[in-house]
Order: sequence, then structure tokens, then C-alpha cells
Amino acid sequence: MNEKKYWFFMEPYVYICTINNEVFLYNTLDGNYLKSREEEIYKFFVDLKEDDFGVIAIEENTLKNSTPIRSFINKIRELFMGDIIDSSLTQNRPIQLMPILNLQSDINRLQKDPSRSVGENIMIHLHEIVFFMESPGLFLNKFYPTSIQMEHFVRNEQPLTVKSIVGALEGLNTSQHERIVNFVMKDFSTYPDMTNLMDMLNSYKFKVNLFFHYTSDLRGKWFEYSNENKIYTICVDFPLKENLLKNIINAFDELNMDKKYSFQVTSKEELCIVETIIEKYNIDNYVIVPIYTEINIRFFEEFVYLTEEDIISKPVSMKEIFIHQSLNIDSFGKIFMTPLGDVYSNVFFDKLGNIDSSTLLELIYEEFKLQTSWFRLRDKAPCINCNLRWLCPTPSVYEILIKKNNLCHLF
Repeated sequence: MNEKKYWFFMEPYVYICTINNEVFLYNTLDGNYLKSREEEIYKFFVDLKEDDFGVIAIEENTLKNSTPIRSFINKIRELFMGDIIDSSLTQNRPIQLMPILNLQSDINRLQKDPSRSVGENIMIHLHEIVFFMESPGLFLNKFYPTSIQMEHFVRNEQPLTVKSIVGALEGLNTSQHERIVNFVMKDFSTYPDMTNLMDMLNSYKFKVNLFFHYTSDLRGKWFEYSNENKIYTICVDFPLKENLLKNIINAFDELNMDKKYSFQVTSKEELCIVETIIEKYNIDNYVIVPIYTEINIRFFEEFVYLTEEDIISKPVSMKEIFIHQSLNIDSFGKIFMTPLGDVYSNVFFDKLGNIDSSTLLELIYEEFKLQTSWFRLRDKAPCINCNLRWLCPTPSVYEILIKKNNLCHLF
């Protein structure tokens, strides 16, 4: 008499990873997970992943006897991550369509087929532009969160001109609301062509964000140019001059403008001061940006590095996992331009080119070819050997600055 058989399958919302002889199953709906290093279980799931139908046969004897697979499958069913089907209830082998990553506009396809059109399509990936009106390192902000590597840039005494900005934006769909254009300058009151800049920005429909230092001179009233698409980000660093911060808080509160405060901190002590300031002045729209100084690695280890609990503290969707496998969320679709017209996909890598000699289309295509920043993934050691790597946030500039691929406590 033939032994009764069952079909075992995993639900399509479960992420399956088999690395280093360990099975890791993650429910993307609720964040529950299972792990096992049992050799029998590991082989079982390797076979399941390699199966084209997404199901695998299992003998009744395996389910009846006290085996590691039986115990593990019971846990899977309890967490609604998978199930078994009596094979006698199906005429044919069932098929479970598991989600797979398929990039229709993958750059490898573009390189293999030069005739494939990328002109209009490639520009839709440009979501954010950052114009450094002066040398990036003149004051710290989220785009340049470090006090080192200033030698990377050529100093330029002249700020970025409106003409250069218009030239860079030429050809873009200026009515695209989703696109964000950022302008970074320590004090816009010193910009010689502020009126023309604001008039130009008011003619566009995309979102505009002006980043500036809290010690800026407000007497020129440059910040009163406003429209519904503009937001002001006030960067606050240390040592803190609270009287100047109070002045700017009052000025922007009186005008009822859209504003955000960006606090740059290098230590636990500064973080505590920021928390006091936020409460004292009832600041509700803010971000806290860690600044790397080369000598504050302990601060990063305590407040920036992730633990396993941090990574799995909230559900990560299958869509997010696929994104983490294909592109860098922190960098994708973002370019930077310096006063000299040099364009970067990441200011801590080599430039893509210069706007005076290349179009934005050519520069963006260069990033697609080089894949230095937009497609920087957790595909290097030690992350490549970690079952949690696609649940983690994609690499940020901090990995570059700290010269460490994993900012976590797992390895």
C-alpha cells in the first residue's frame, strides 16, 4: 500500500531565505518569523525554493512521527505562513505562484539592447534635485552629514547662478508635483540674485525646499517669498546659540510658513539638548540628523547601529523587500549639483559629469551605467551572509563615511 502524500506550500506573502545553513521565514503581513538550523529543515526549504511549482511533496509518515520537519510545519501553520493539502484532493500537482523580482527597465537589458529607447523613460526616475548654492561642506545638513572629506570638493567663491539652475532644469516637466527641488545655502540673505531665484521658483509647480542655517540674517526678508509648494528647512547645529534660534523660531511662527527644523547632533549630550529645545519651543515638525566626525563612532554605535530587534520591530512588506533587492531607497532618483556645475548621484562618490558639457539625461544615464549610488545594495560582506539583509534599510552615506558595510550589531 502506497503511503499517503501531502502537498506543502508557503503563502506568497512569506519571504523565504536560506543562507549559511539556516532557514529564515518572514511573514510580511504581521512581522512574525521562524528560524531553524536543523539540516533536514534547511534541505527541505532549499528544495522548496528551487521547485518551479512552489510546492513540495511530503510523506504522511513525516507528519505523523516526531521529526524536526513536522514540528516546524506545525509552527508554520500556527502562524498562517503555509499549509498542507491532501494530495488525493487534487487531480494534478497544485501550483503556488510565489512573487519574484522582475525589473522591466533593468539597466542590464538597456546595455544588451542599445536600440531600446531610454530617453523619456529614464527621466521619470529623477525624483529629487539638490542644488548646493555654495560648497557642500560650508555647513552640515542631511545631504552632507559629516565634518570630514571637505577636500573632495573644489572651493568656489561664486555661488551657483540662477542661469545654471534654469539650465539644469531645462527640459524637465516643471509641472510635476512629485519632484522635489532642494536649495542648500548657509544664509540666503547673501545670495546676490535672490529675487530672480524666488520668481523662477514660483513659476514652477514642483515642491521646493530651502535648507539654511539658523544663524541666517533675517533682515532682508528673503524668506517671505512663499507659495504653497515651498517649505523652509532650518538647520540647527552645535555649539548652539539659543538666542538666534529663538529669533528664527519666532519669525517663522509669526508668518505661519511651512517649515521644518533639522537638528544636527554629534553626541548623546547634544541629543539631550535637542530634546529639551523641542519641548521648550513646542517644535512639532523636525528631524534629527547624526553627524559623523570620525571620533564619535561610539555615539553611532549606540544611536544609529541597528540590532536584530530594530530590524524586525515592524513588518516589512514584500514590496519593500523587492525594492531593497533592486535599488537604493536613500539615493535612487536623486542628483546633486555644486556651484561649479558638477553633478553627482552621491556627493561622496566621483562626479557623473558637468551640466555645462552634458545634459541631465546623459548624466542620469551615466549613473544607470555605473550603478555607483542608485543601485548600491546590501550585496557585500558581511551583509551578503545575513538572512535579514533585505529587511534592513538600504545602505546610506554613513556606511561610506564610516567605511563599514553593515551598521548593525549582528556581525
